[in-house]
Amino acid sequence: MKNREVDYLIATKVMGWEDNDTPFYGVNGERVASKEFFNPSDNIQDAWKVVEKLRKQIIMIDITTSESCYYSAIRQQGKGLIAGRIKEETATLAICKAALKTKGVDIE
Repeated sequence: MKNREVDYLIATKVMGWEDNDTPFYGVNGERVASKEFFNPSDNIQDAWKVVEKLRKQIIMIDITTSESCYYSAIRQQGKGLIAGRIKEETATLAICKAALKTKGVDIE
């Protein structure tokens, strides 16, 4: 799956934004993010927005590193570890894949 497709899934499934057929994502008719510039699969600042959104839902993403990759794991308060060992080449993709997994979306 291409990164722009991952970004779209993050925007609509995790962030809860609407695709209203404009260059922007919206919520209740209000613009919240530019489709062109929101790319959490490549941009750590956007990926961190995803982490913060999940944190408000008491879902935590843990990132660990190795010499060649990043691993993410998902914890939820009161439930403990709900998914672990998502392996990716970048921290941003590890965050995105973990976030999507919390919404029942598995991508390769």
